[in-house]
Amino acid sequence: ELINQKIQVLPIKLHPKITIHFFNDALSFAFGEYYSDKPSNGRGAYITLGTGCGSTFIEKGKVVRGKYNIPDSGMIYKEPIEKTIIDDYLSARGLERIIYQIYGSYIEPEIIYKKALSKDKKARTVFHLFGQLLGKGLSPYLVKFSPAHLVFGGQVSKSFTFMEQSFRDSLDRMNQEMKISVSSNTSLSTIKGLNYLKNQEENQLYI
Repeated sequence: ELINQKIQVLPIKLHPKITIHFFNDALSFAFGEYYSDKPSNGRGAYITLGTGCGSTFIEKGKVVRGKYNIPDSGMIYKEPIEKTIIDDYLSARGLERIIYQIYGSYIEPEIIYKKALSKDKKARTVFHLFGQLLGKGLSPYLVKFSPAHLVFGGQVSKSFTFMEQSFRDSLDRMNQEMKISVSSNTSLSTIKGLNYLKNQEENQLYI
């Protein structure tokens, strides 16, 4: 309501019946994916790897907060890892950190991806190390939550094929039957999620 009031005083004329909704992009992505392919046990984990690490854990259609080792916010980006926080490592800048470690200089991640496609050993090592870190960072939450389906989205996840094995190998005591997939279209899933969320009351979204 306050945001609507502030927008109304801007030099933009909105029809009085127009309602503007704001939702977190990772939350929207999660619901778009959840209702496109409901997990068999009702629990799904949705991770976006881009500028930062977006995360949403859904159980029976509701966002989990403060359970299964998941923070009260429902998001893990501020949780500790390697003397810093997850957002610094499970993200594009985390990938860039590994690129610098392997190559000694900055190279565009897209170039590293193309090198990996050409079976370049250094490029494959970059993604191998990122997959290990991804497994280490997500294990504390996946083990407790035990989702039937884990879905990755975001730009970095497009390289998941080169991370998958090291990621799986790094998962701590994970149920190997967990389905792992990469969203075919992160933006489309986010739009689908937004369409779902706009019709929901906030108190209906959380456990």
